[in-house]
Amino acid sequence: MLCTVWTAPDSSFAAMLAREPSEWSREDVITAAANCACWMAAWVNGGSAVLAQSGTDEMTWLGAWFAVAPWSNPTPPTRFTALGLLCLDLARAPDGLPEGVVAGAWHVINLIAACCDAPVSKSIWEAGLLEVATSALQHYNPMERVSRRQLVPAAILDATKNTVIKASSIGVEVIQPLLDAGFVDMAISTFTAYQMLGDPSEANVVTVMMGGLMTFEYMDLSSEQAKPYVAKLRSSGAAAFRFLLDNPLAHMAALGQETGLTATKVAAVVWGRDEDGGGLTFKQEDVDKVVQAADHRGDTSSLIGLQTHHCQAILSLTVSDVNKELLLLADGFIRILVDSLLLDPEHPRRTQQAVLAATDFAGVKDPVQRVSDSVLA
Repeated sequence: MLCTVWTAPDSSFAAMLAREPSEWSREDVITAAANCACWMAAWVNGGSAVLAQSGTDEMTWLGAWFAVAPWSNPTPPTRFTALGLLCLDLARAPDGLPEGVVAGAWHVINLIAACCDAPVSKSIWEAGLLEVATSALQHYNPMERVSRRQLVPAAILDATKNTVIKASSIGVEVIQPLLDAGFVDMAISTFTAYQMLGDPSEANVVTVMMGGLMTFEYMDLSSEQAKPYVAKLRSSGAAAFRFLLDNPLAHMAALGQETGLTATKVAAVVWGRDEDGGGLTFKQEDVDKVVQAADHRGDTSSLIGLQTHHCQAILSLTVSDVNKELLLLADGFIRILVDSLLLDPEHPRRTQQAVLAATDFAGVKDPVQRVSDSVLA
């Protein structure tokens, strides 16, 4: 039943969507938020676990959802800007609405950011999303934010993360505002709280995975602007990251959304170059995950276009001699190096594809390499 609810809007929500955005009211926003409230109630357990309990294959469900979700390919592309702004207004002044509705409003913003064009996220960001998010999050301490019993902070962190990713992709400055607002400190406190909780079965998967780790995964942590991020992560200590690696949580495993993998990618940039043993100690299985995720021939290769940050983890691990040895022992590492050198400029992975835009897995995987006549000459 839950999978059915996730797939298509109910009749009242569908009727709202059929009207023009200029006609949408606060009552309509509550309708949309209520329709999406079930997401967070289930998602806190991790999408993989929930779908497995329902006997639903993750990729099958994703394909079905994107085929009918109103957020996919809206016409015009900015159609949901108004809804996102109205949801932000509701979050700014919830006026005693139930927790599920408030969480649902934040999740509507999250879906809009994840699925719609970047200018939509830019408008929501510039309307004060960060101010509203940080103000609301301050009502929860780190242990409350990491608990599965709290839906709103998880929804806020997830929505903010996706809005930041999309807005920054078109040049919006987000790094300094996130630092100034204390949002980075909140994300880091999530890792410490997860370690202190000590029980992954009680942890909110969305908070740890999407709101905490992915806040850093999609930043270029090797850049000059991100140095304050790296400094804060290093000063927080490596123990919390080691706990994340040893006690992974999966959100959507089919998409590589698993804390062990994401934490390793972040930690590799932050601590991977250390030679003196003062940083995080990587294990072979950690490095194996990073290599597998970067594999151009992997099962998710048709889902995600190549981005600069994808190579940062491996690049950082090539500096330290001990980590370099782990890379060389990782299955497929040499093949990835060769593929990267010879990747066809016209290969589908060179483009920023939307999730599930390409479903021809075999066509995307091969041929990865092309040696043209000019190269041979």
